Amino acid sequence: MKPRKIELSLSQKQLMISRIQHYYSTEMGEEIGNLGATLLLDFIVEKLAPIFYNLGMDDCITIMMQHVEDLHGQKF
Repeated sequence: MKPRKIELSLSQKQLMISRIQHYYSTEMGEEIGNLGATLLLDFIVEKLAPIFYNLGMDDCITIMMQHVEDLHGQKF
């Protein structure tokens, strides 16, 4: 199953770009401009976010299956 395309609002994208820039500045002691941060964010969204999304979906399915098993064992 192909994960849905992750689309960010303009405000979400701006916040994430700002956080990438802050991370580079504080953790790496380097500056990264808007273009660099935007390209990095685009890479993360395209290549890495689907992996995290799928992990979250796997956790959700596991929890749902546990609840179904609990319901199946109950007598009404």
